[in-house]
Amino acid sequence: MEAPKILTISVNQDFSCFAIGTTFGFRVFGIENGRFRERFKRTLKGGVGIIELYHKSNMLALVGGGTNPAYEPNKVIIWDDYQGKPFGILDYPTEVRAVKLQKNYLFVVLDKKIYVYNFKDLRPLYQYDTGMNNKGLIAVSNDDGKMIAFPSYQEGSIKLVNLETQSEREVQAHIHMVSTMAFSPDSRSLVTASAQGTLLRVWDTNTLKQKNEFRRGQSQADVYSLNFSPNSELIVTNSNRGTVHIYGVEGDSENYNRPSRLSLIMKDTGLYSKCECTMESDVFTLVFFHCPQLQHISIIGISQTGKFIKYQLTKKEDQPVLVFEESLPLDPIYK
Repeated sequence: MEAPKILTISVNQDFSCFAIGTTFGFRVFGIENGRFRERFKRTLKGGVGIIELYHKSNMLALVGGGTNPAYEPNKVIIWDDYQGKPFGILDYPTEVRAVKLQKNYLFVVLDKKIYVYNFKDLRPLYQYDTGMNNKGLIAVSNDDGKMIAFPSYQEGSIKLVNLETQSEREVQAHIHMVSTMAFSPDSRSLVTASAQGTLLRVWDTNTLKQKNEFRRGQSQADVYSLNFSPNSELIVTNSNRGTVHIYGVEGDSENYNRPSRLSLIMKDTGLYSKCECTMESDVFTLVFFHCPQLQHISIIGISQTGKFIKYQLTKKEDQPVLVFEESLPLDPIYK
């Protein structure tokens, strides 16, 4: 039998679990104290191109992918692994580009439309028209998913929608098309990157004013991931260039619970990051923060070649540095 290949990687809402969709099913892992362990897996008759976890539960959303998809790519399968079978199936006229889960909501992204459902009974709630969105770009806030952001019709512009009030606001985030974005855990900030991949911008979600601008590099790059730290004060990003960057975000110290003095140090970086490390270039790798203890901050990378990579964010001569800790295979079968 042919060895499975990793098609997609995702992480749950609080970065305590991650999942991989492969050419023959999926696997879900938990992270505890910087170590990963497999929670459950399923072997299917084809590939999974999208997998979205529902917190730490056995519920997840699947979309078929690869040359031999397990399910049609225009269907969303809500999988209950406790039962070992689908809880529900949603069918669409075109290919599904992304799926997101948050508390009571299920979000399904197509090329030019986003559908919002009540997750408990899959009852349709809202739908929104978007600009061309074949990358399935959407950001969902962590405050019970009350706010979402997605591409507007004008290139480089994004729309923010409050699901409770149905109010819509728009901001011109970049000149070029937005390629990735993420809300901070406290939902006060939204970070965006453009398809050019040279600049990151942080927006105040209340005023839509720009809070920070960071330069990732001078050359064009495909930004792979973009995530905040649990205290909303640090941002980690990586790209096909193979470099991981960390930036400090402006914030009100009275309203933030800092994990350590590193947050204060990172605020002095200015336009450029001065805290970097490297991972394999041109290999998709999802990076995010892992903070099992307030004084211990790690950067975790999950690569499409099946590696679990960990760096520790620490201080040397009162400056932030990323120290390599380990690179372990998720399973020797992944190449």
